[in-house]
Amino acid sequence: MKRGFLNSAKAQKQQLYPAASSSHDTAEASPPSQELESMYKARYGKVENRGKLGLPEGYTPSNIPMSDMQPNGVYKDHIVNGLIFTTLHHASDPAGNHNTELLVEGSTKQKIFSTPGFLKPVPKPSGQPCYVIRSTPDMGLGCFVTRAIEAGETIFAERPLLVAPRSCRVQRGPQLLAQYGIHQGNLVVLAEWEKMLEVAVARMTEENRKALMSLANNHTEDGSGPILGIVRTNAYTSVDIFDGPVKLANNANLYSAILKIGSRLNHSCRGNVTYDFDLASFSYIFKAEKDIAAGEQLFYSYCDLNVPASVRKSQLAPYGVVCKCLSCINATPASDKIRTEFEQRVKDSPKWVTNARANIRLALKLRQDMIDEGLEGTTEYACCLQVLCGMYMLMGETVKFQRIKDEFNKYNRLAKLQAAF
Repeated sequence: MKRGFLNSAKAQKQQLYPAASSSHDTAEASPPSQELESMYKARYGKVENRGKLGLPEGYTPSNIPMSDMQPNGVYKDHIVNGLIFTTLHHASDPAGNHNTELLVEGSTKQKIFSTPGFLKPVPKPSGQPCYVIRSTPDMGLGCFVTRAIEAGETIFAERPLLVAPRSCRVQRGPQLLAQYGIHQGNLVVLAEWEKMLEVAVARMTEENRKALMSLANNHTEDGSGPILGIVRTNAYTSVDIFDGPVKLANNANLYSAILKIGSRLNHSCRGNVTYDFDLASFSYIFKAEKDIAAGEQLFYSYCDLNVPASVRKSQLAPYGVVCKCLSCINATPASDKIRTEFEQRVKDSPKWVTNARANIRLALKLRQDMIDEGLEGTTEYACCLQVLCGMYMLMGETVKFQRIKDEFNKYNRLAKLQAAF
């Protein structure tokens, strides 16, 4: 399994670091670092002539301290370079295998822990677990459902194993780049950030640590350390966790999360699952975007859906993902046209209602095109069904109206559109 998460809901690989203090003291809060000194974008591909880690002579990675362990087996909080190492632990889980390790600014920790209702239980799907992790022929491990799942149904929910800044935040970052040059300076920044991540992972329970380190790593030749490589390969970006009062325009103050099950989801341009993040329970809730048959694999789309197959291929290439979904292996100019135009067609569709009988074929063609491209899980598909309902209602086609309305109600569980019928 390889992961890129190219779209806005996933980790976007743009690495930045703010100024950071050198305090190693334990504290509950620290001021937010909203002023970014410099931009750093981690490279993809092979780093040539790396030698021994490719690090400059005379450079020694920082020694990041660990804190003491408490009687309950959870490490105490401590601050390094302006970030707090802290553990989200629930008393009902004495083994700690549902713990989350966080590496956050102090004010962000305070904001998380003061969320109304925090820490409520993780939402549970109805019935017994309906998924299993197993090997695939060409994608490594994947997640498969064991029974039929209906669109909008919750499949599983889980707390992250690790939450850390999505940017490499190291002390004296710009000075390191100036001292060692761009090439080796970048490797030094990655090495310094790896040391921070090593401490976060060392604080985990053995089971959680094993789960994280068993995830795929497709960043073994670009200067990333083993933990950072896993984070870059598997991270979800959480838009609900950010430093300071507002999200920055370049997303530099957001955080990334690694999950035990969710990070096993493979890519398809015809995805069938989506997720919500619930801050109060601090959990990711995965739901079916469309009906899923028993035995099918769960897929999340890592790339843009509204672009031709060639563009999707180029977006996935740096991450080592070669998509073999039907929309890629059977791509044609006609299917590319559907992909690039479906959003605009949906935006135009409400005006078709004014002359329903003349335009019903346009709405039906749009619906079928989206089905053919596996786009039923999009909000646009629910919008198309909403327009069809309105057209059939105006035409007095009660049987067809009810059939489309039932479909709309199912797909609208996620889209949550306001129905006028």
